[in-house]
Amino acid sequence: MYPLAHPLGLETETTIILFYHYTPLGTPSEMAIYASLQTSLLTSLNLTGRLLIGCGPSEGLNGTLAGSPSSISTYTSLLSLSPPPPPFASFFLSHPSIPPFSIPPSSFKYSSHINININKNINDNNLFPDLHIRVVKEVSERSERAL
Repeated sequence: MYPLAHPLGLETETTIILFYHYTPLGTPSEMAIYASLQTSLLTSLNLTGRLLIGCGPSEGLNGTLAGSPSSISTYTSLLSLSPPPPPFASFFLSHPSIPPFSIPPSSFKYSSHINININKNINDNNLFPDLHIRVVKEVSERSERAL
């Protein structure tokens, strides 16, 4: 969507995705390499937000990201490909203990947000100002308490 004129400034659309994908993942050092690949991809697409990468056989990925509709579409399309595209394919080839995975399109939940930027800076994404990618032991804490 192109920026639209608005009485208060420029109006742009931001798409937000939320996703969680359980998949066997590797050790913290292996997933740090995977995190650097994700960082490169997300940065090149100007996406911001948070991506947690869990380590171990019962963890996965958990993300909340924002960016232009076209950048979000590119990112989700790449992560949905099977087999994974380069450079992710190379990562899985060099780490055979981690099974290659793709994220089903149905795992992504979408929302749109209209930005009205009074500073007239069309690159101002005030939803998530930064990108944070972390390799963690658990993506979400598990409670042993009975409900």
